[in-house]
Amino acid sequence: MPSLNLYPYNYYVLYAALVLLLLFLILTAVKLLNTVKSLNEMKPGIEHLQKNLQMMQIKTDVIKEKQAADAKRNALILKALPILLAVQAVYKSSDSYSGVKGYVNAAQKVFNDRNAEQKLIAKIKKAL
Repeated sequence: MPSLNLYPYNYYVLYAALVLLLLFLILTAVKLLNTVKSLNEMKPGIEHLQKNLQMMQIKTDVIKEKQAADAKRNALILKALPILLAVQAVYKSSDSYSGVKGYVNAAQKVFNDRNAEQKLIAKIKKAL
């Protein structure tokens, strides 16, 4: 088969390819500059959002700490509530208790009974 010889046209094709490549490089640079410009315009908005996000994280941390403190306080109240109810029941059941001293005496009776029960339970556990 005979070979096709395009000798003078080879360079024209090469030059056209280089011009096309240069054109695409220029278009890419223009698009890249527009993208950089738009990113610089968005930067203050992004920084504002990041600052708001940090503030929200701080607020959630504070809320979590407050909830933990409230949970501890509520747990303490829940532990003390039966004792307070027992003191109230002893106070109301006895006619000899009256006033603040009556509450103190009722509390002493409840704590003495409670300690006696705990000692009895401890003795039973030792015996077993």
